[in-house]
Amino acid sequence: LDGNLRKMVFTLFEWVNSIADSKPKYRNIVISENMYFFFRTVSDRKLEFLGDLVSSSYEAFEVSSDAYVVSSVEYHFKGFREFVDEVEVLLERTTYEDLKFVKPREDMRRIVAKVSKPNIEAAIGQFQDRLIKHFKSDSLLR
Repeated sequence: LDGNLRKMVFTLFEWVNSIADSKPKYRNIVISENMYFFFRTVSDRKLEFLGDLVSSSYEAFEVSSDAYVVSSVEYHFKGFREFVDEVEVLLERTTYEDLKFVKPREDMRRIVAKVSKPNIEAAIGQFQDRLIKHFKSDSLLR
């Protein structure tokens, strides 16, 4: 019986991953929610012969949750992140004072317009809504 249950769990994990891979945008949240559900339900039943799988499901939950938050930040703050990355690269080759000579003024204005206060505030609100949607205060994913 133990061997059959382990095979079922392996098949379940493969199935969850294949479903997650079919929709890359939702991959991390699908894995996070399903692995956490498995972890909670099986660990509550104290099935010791599945202990290693329970541990691996929790690890998968942590990794996918972290990846979800990172991808959400990258999605909502893309313009800001690109701007910071570009300026950091430029500052490796020049000084802050000489930056205006390296990067054309129009390019800097265009980039700064992307990361204006209203745009950042809107991105923060959207990011907050996304996190609340998937990690509600009454959710078990906290």
